Amino acid sequence: MNENDKIIEVEATTVHEEAADQQNFHQQETSSQKQTYTYYQQPQAKSNPKAVPAFVLGLLAIILTFVPFVGFVSFILAILGLVFGNQAKKFARENGGAGKGMASAGFICSLIALILWIIVILIIGIIVGVGVSMIL
Repeated sequence: MNENDKIIEVEATTVHEEAADQQNFHQQETSSQKQTYTYYQQPQAKSNPKAVPAFVLGLLAIILTFVPFVGFVSFILAILGLVFGNQAKKFARENGGAGKGMASAGFICSLIALILWIIVILIIGIIVGVGVSMIL
């Protein structure tokens, strides 16, 4: 048992009942006992409100990087994911590590999406540049 554990005591009343008379079908209370149960509850960790959005934005940014005509949206999502991930990592440092893993995953996914987006734009630029030089 840890000193941070919360102790919850619950009183439960147990009632033993018997059938009284078979003619009138009533039940009578014959005895009543009180018992005390003790439960130990671990303290709940604080949640990190920006860690999950950072992770989701990072994943969406990676996926949308390769979708034609909406790839530019991945750039915006990646930037938002980096911002949320950075704020979530700061929150985790200040609050004892709550959501640190999810915050780091969101930050890294957003960073990967941003790098992929830059690579895709460079490849498209090279293809267009080669195509234009072949026409001229």
